[in-house]
Amino acid sequence: MHADQVLDIVDDSEIDPAQARNMVDARKWHTSKMNPAVFSERIDLNINKKVDIRGALFEARRRADSLANETEDAQVVDYKEITTD
Repeated sequence: MHADQVLDIVDDSEIDPAQARNMVDARKWHTSKMNPAVFSERIDLNINKKVDIRGALFEARRRADSLANETEDAQVVDYKEITTD
């Protein structure tokens, strides 16, 4: 319904351009409130992405172990072994 009205308003050369713009904006606003899922200007963006860091953790652990083997004083401690009081 509003789309037909908007086309009629835009095509009518007797309507002042500023008034026509207000009339069209009013219909766009009303349409966006009546059916926001389709006509709203708000963008709803949802991204679901799983990131697997096991490979990176394995490589980090391997590098840490190799550094610990090179130095007598170094010791690799698993974060699960650390306790806070």
